[in-house]
Amino acid sequence: MAIITNVSTQKQKKRYNIFLDGQYAFSVSENILIKKRLFKGTNLTDEQIAEIKQAELDQRTLNLAQDFLSYQMRTVNEVFVYLRQKGVSETAIKVAIADLKKLKLLDDQNYVKLYVNNNLQIGKEGPNSIRHKLLNKGVDNKLIENVLSSYDNIDWVDPGIRLVKSMSNKLGKLSTKAIIQKTKLKLMQHGFSSDQLDLVIEQLDLSNNIDEQLEALIKEGIKAYKKYAQEPDFKRKQKIRRYLFTHGFDSTEIDQFLDGQIIDFNSLEDY
Repeated sequence: MAIITNVSTQKQKKRYNIFLDGQYAFSVSENILIKKRLFKGTNLTDEQIAEIKQAELDQRTLNLAQDFLSYQMRTVNEVFVYLRQKGVSETAIKVAIADLKKLKLLDDQNYVKLYVNNNLQIGKEGPNSIRHKLLNKGVDNKLIENVLSSYDNIDWVDPGIRLVKSMSNKLGKLSTKAIIQKTKLKLMQHGFSSDQLDLVIEQLDLSNNIDEQLEALIKEGIKAYKKYAQEPDFKRKQKIRRYLFTHGFDSTEIDQFLDGQIIDFNSLEDY
C-alpha cells in the first residue's frame, strides 16, 4: 500500500505528476487523474497502481490515434500500422481501436462508402482500381465487394468521362479507331470494366468527322513517310501500309493515301 503525498502540474497542459510516499511515481493526464480520483492522501495498492498505469497507456494511445484521425478518415488497418510504428503494443492498440469504434470515429464500412461516393462525385477511378486501393489500406475484401455491388455500371459513367474527356483533343490527330482504342485502354488501366467503358464511350463524341479523319490520315501518313523515307519504294510503301493499319486506318483509306489521292505522294519529301 502506498499513499499519494503530492500531485503537481507539469508544464505540459493537463498533465500531472503523482508522488507516492514522498517519491515521484508516474504522471497521468487530467482525464485519468479525475477518473481514478488521484488526490493527495489517497491510498493505492500495487494492483491499483498497475491499473492506473495501464489506463494512462490506453489513454495516450487513444489520444495518439485521435490525433492521427483528425487530419482525415482512416481505416482500422491504417490506424493499427500507424500506432505500431509509434512503438505502441498490440494489446494497447486493440483497446484503442475498440474505443474508437464505440466513439464512431473508426468504421471501415462507412469509410468505404464515403471513399466510393467521393470518387463517383469528383474522382476518375473505376471500381477495380478502387478495390485495389482499399485492399492496400487493409480493408476486408468482402466489405469492399458488399459496397461496390450496390452500384450499377451507369453510376461509373461520370468518373469515366472525367478521366478521358481530354481524348476529344485527339480528333483530327489520330484515327477514330485509334482514339477509341486509346480511350478504352486508359479506362481499363484505371479500373473500369468492359461494360462500363462502353457506356462511357457512348456518352462521348470521339468519332472524327470526314475532314478530321482526313486530317488525321495526312498527319499519320506524313509521319510514316518520314520514318521510312530511306527505304526502297516498294518496301517503304509496305511499311507505311502496316504503320497506318496499326494506327487505326482501314485499307481503303490507306490505299487512297498510297495512291496519291489524298496528297501527292511525290510531294511528301517537301514536308
